[in-house]
Amino acid sequence: MKNMKYQNRAREPGFIEERLMGLLASMLFSVPTAAILWLYINASLLSWDLFLGSSLFWGCMVFFMAVALFFPAMFPSMLGAIWRAIIYMQSWRRWWI
Repeated sequence: MKNMKYQNRAREPGFIEERLMGLLASMLFSVPTAAILWLYINASLLSWDLFLGSSLFWGCMVFFMAVALFFPAMFPSMLGAIWRAIIYMQSWRRWWI
């Protein structure tokens, strides 16, 4: 019976539009998150004269987009955990970008 509910929901008009609008809204939060992660990792690697190209940034973006599209209920908690880790690391290491 539960599957019928979701099958009927997928056939409703506007279902695809809702998912795409949710994906667009998630990009508002995932772009700065991916940029800060990329900058932080490159700043950490700078002491060893290493640098990661933009492929890490685009990989984070694709990962965030896939999670937001396929697991929309998990996406906000995942980003919240990432931001809590960033804030913890900032207070622990006092890094500044």
